[in-house]
Amino acid sequence: MHKKKKKQHKKYRNLVESTHDQIWSIDINGQLTFVNKAITEILGYEVCEIINKPITFLVHPDDKKKIIELFFLSIDKKCGWKNVVNRWIHKDGSLRFIESSATPIIDSNGVLIGFNGVDRDITDRKKMESEALQAKKLESMGVLSGGIAHHFNNILSIILGNSELALEEIPKFSHLYYYVNNIKTASLKASAIIKQLISFCQKNDPIMKPNKASLMIDESIKLLRTIIPGTIEIRYYCKTTKDVILADPQQINQLIMNICVNATPFMEADGGLIEITIDNLLVNKIYSNSYTEFKSGNYVQISVRDTGSGIDPDIIGKIFDPFFSTKEIGKGFGLGLSIVYGIVKEHNGIIKADSKPGEGTIFKIFFPEYKGESKIEIDEQEKQNEKESSLKGKENILFIDDLEDITLFTKDLLEHLGYQVKSTTDPREAINIFINKPDMFDLVISDMDMPHMTGITLFEKMRQIRNDIPFILCTGYSELINEETAKKLGISDFVMKPIVIHKFAKIIRNVLDN
Repeated sequence: MHKKKKKQHKKYRNLVESTHDQIWSIDINGQLTFVNKAITEILGYEVCEIINKPITFLVHPDDKKKIIELFFLSIDKKCGWKNVVNRWIHKDGSLRFIESSATPIIDSNGVLIGFNGVDRDITDRKKMESEALQAKKLESMGVLSGGIAHHFNNILSIILGNSELALEEIPKFSHLYYYVNNIKTASLKASAIIKQLISFCQKNDPIMKPNKASLMIDESIKLLRTIIPGTIEIRYYCKTTKDVILADPQQINQLIMNICVNATPFMEADGGLIEITIDNLLVNKIYSNSYTEFKSGNYVQISVRDTGSGIDPDIIGKIFDPFFSTKEIGKGFGLGLSIVYGIVKEHNGIIKADSKPGEGTIFKIFFPEYKGESKIEIDEQEKQNEKESSLKGKENILFIDDLEDITLFTKDLLEHLGYQVKSTTDPREAINIFINKPDMFDLVISDMDMPHMTGITLFEKMRQIRNDIPFILCTGYSELINEETAKKLGISDFVMKPIVIHKFAKIIRNVLDN
């Protein structure tokens, strides 16, 4: 009989030791009398290091009070507890989330002598929940930003449009010209910030085109300065003119934002520095043999250095892993470095991180240098061509926008450029005007979001009346359409508000001339 019990005891002992959950027993004083080997895997301690110690020894200081209250309540009621989540401290100092359940141990006399319990490490689950919550927040932020952008860009259109018209009438030597020009400049800056926010929150397929890294990062820094604490200084150095890469500006923006925002919590209180540098790197055969990720050739190198607390050497190899974070769960921005890694790889680039605790961190990103003709170079040539030709015209234009203020100033703007303009705030009226004289108009310009019908519906109805009518669509922001989808529908061109006279005049001229 004794052998049978011994065999049975060994069987259950093996079962307890084979599980990945932490199984334990405590006495009535809360001291650990038994714990299985899973403690080492979950919290890093050997069994002998914690046996006979109070169970609160492992609990995060902020959660100890809750555990003690639960313990005494369970003693008072002679009951256990189920699925109670607390933060525990790993031997290396990191935080673990533990889900604990326990049952009372009652002796033959009915006296409570302790508790048996099972703990499960749910840290990874908590991280995934946190990431999902942050992703939801970002999605909501994108929707909110879109709504704000639509209304704010309409307001900016009125401010910017009227200030530009006023500047045409005010002599440059007048002090009023200086004031109005400041209004125009501030409006353009506000428009740039809204544009960057939309770009940051939208999730679109990357559009790879030749772009100058310096110009893309310059745009990122403008937005970055508006969202990071004033205690953190940003310095930017561009040490090369050969910085054209094949890239999606929206994703490069997100890359820079993620790295910089990820560093800010570690510098916010005492201040710090973020330093962004662009340079070139020539990789020859010797270099590429030493670093197998590199192929021989020219690279554009973007370095982002911060003066934060640095990264421990033991974990620096994990920082690009999905869901890995050195921040406490529930805190931070949810903008993981894994996203940065994905963007770099999507651009055929390489990223390296170097850090020392207490001395900050530096990220170096290498993109293959683009050797073809860049979009920037083409744009410079177009600007030169513009100087040699007039952007004015005499054609007949039908303009539609549901906001009367925008309709009035845009009509004035177009007439200032020499065009004959018929305008309305109602798309239904616009159709009636067009039906009566379809051959009178050389161009239709319409807002996207209007009562009664969208700009797309208006375009389709007008094309049914006259299938060759040029059509320009304007919007402050819309999830229904962008430049690419507008072109696919046959719309001549797509304009994001606020409307800038010179750019708008150029688009109109291009549509009419083509």
